[in-house]
Amino acid sequence: MLLRWAHVGFGSYVRFLAVQKGLPDTTENLQELGQSMIEEDSMKFCQDLLSFSKIASTQPFIVEGIRHLVVLYALREIVFPRKVLLIYVHAPEKLITERLSKRSNFSREQLLGLEQHATEIEVQTEIKKCADLIIDGSKPIVVNAEYIVDWIAKRHAVGYKNI
Repeated sequence: MLLRWAHVGFGSYVRFLAVQKGLPDTTENLQELGQSMIEEDSMKFCQDLLSFSKIASTQPFIVEGIRHLVVLYALREIVFPRKVLLIYVHAPEKLITERLSKRSNFSREQLLGLEQHATEIEVQTEIKKCADLIIDGSKPIVVNAEYIVDWIAKRHAVGYKNI
């Protein structure tokens, strides 16, 4: 059984904003735009993301791409009393580099530079520490999806309401 929840990603939303502003959707531009939106008003950024997604306020949903604690805290405040469960997908650096190289023409040095941007720094440290669940990103997606669904079902069964 897989979740049939609505889904929205920060990457998709920032890409949409870039198009609206007439910016090329390069990784660098998207990182800068997302960072500026967070610095300007992280709560509004999160509220706008949820409005953009047209997700009903009563249904469970998935938000992909949480990269900052301030965003995690904002989402928790916005959806309260529902729970926000943070699932961190850990993958070895070599695997991440391979996957990114397949999607872009970046050199290893360029990829390392992108990882040092403010939008990425909290991911490996603070976001990972706050995760309710850490999964192995080197496993097949189907395996991880089944594990997550089972994990959520068990949490719900033991009294975690409003997820």
